[in-house]
Amino acid sequence: MGLKSIGRYHLPEFEFGNAMSDEGHQEEMKAQLSKLRAKPENKLCLDCPAKNPNWATLTYGAFICMDCAATHRSMGVHITFVRSTVLDTWSAEEVKRMELGGCGKARAYFKQHGIQDMRDKYKSLAAKQYKIQLDKLCKGEPVHDWNSAMNTTEPTVQLVDSSMAKKGKDVG
Repeated sequence: MGLKSIGRYHLPEFEFGNAMSDEGHQEEMKAQLSKLRAKPENKLCLDCPAKNPNWATLTYGAFICMDCAATHRSMGVHITFVRSTVLDTWSAEEVKRMELGGCGKARAYFKQHGIQDMRDKYKSLAAKQYKIQLDKLCKGEPVHDWNSAMNTTEPTVQLVDSSMAKKGKDVG
């Protein structure tokens, strides 16, 4: 999987996948998304108690409501890439990412790491680790147990300061 450059950001191509414009393909993708949204674990927004979310964060493979989608968009595509499950076109790779992820896995992962606040959640080391694990899973690579990926001696709600990370300094 290559990178696509948008300004100063380099994003995995899955986020802007080659969604075919063929209507039959899109109908199939929408039907698969609808089935995923109907799963009990996906019936609530990942970030709030809103029911039947019809937006998604592809970065984390989870469904979110329209209000939370707006908040995600304000964080920037380098943190979370958002797409409508109804209005946008989807590639098979993107739908598979949603299938491999899901709100249940993401919710359990963030809860285990003590992360509740939405803005802190997506800037945390745990979020970066979750995304890496989901990326590997989507590529068919072996992944660590979702629940043990963050078992380190570092604090679980550690926020990443990009200026310090660029200088190679300890972010702890």
